Amino acid sequence: QYFEDETAHIGYTSYKVLGSKWASKLSDNQFMNDKADASFLVIEIIVRNNDKKPRTIPPFTLQDENGSLYETSSKGWAVDGHIGPLESLNPEVQKSGFIVFDVPKNHSYKLKISGGYWSGKHAFVTIKPK
Repeated sequence: QYFEDETAHIGYTSYKVLGSKWASKLSDNQFMNDKADASFLVIEIIVRNNDKKPRTIPPFTLQDENGSLYETSSKGWAVDGHIGPLESLNPEVQKSGFIVFDVPKNHSYKLKISGGYWSGKHAFVTIKPK
């Protein structure tokens, strides 16, 4: 169990959640600004590949207090600096950016982070949106 601003080393990947916030829109561009089905939860994160070969950034999921799982929103591409599915990192390279979920506000959430597709290791980061 980790919290925002803590670095988590899981398998061959490191993560640090810098912060999170609720957002009513993802872009100031009216043509790129899709509406949320529930509410947008934007998480700022740093992901680092600690391995000796390129690795794909594992998918992110949120888990609420009831154990329900939520995938990232396909609308997240509208955020400048969005970390999308199937992005990869070379060895010893880190990327900072944003992941976006479209979820109800009336739950508490933990971000599930993974050591990678084949590591079998994972952990959770408690999210406290502003």
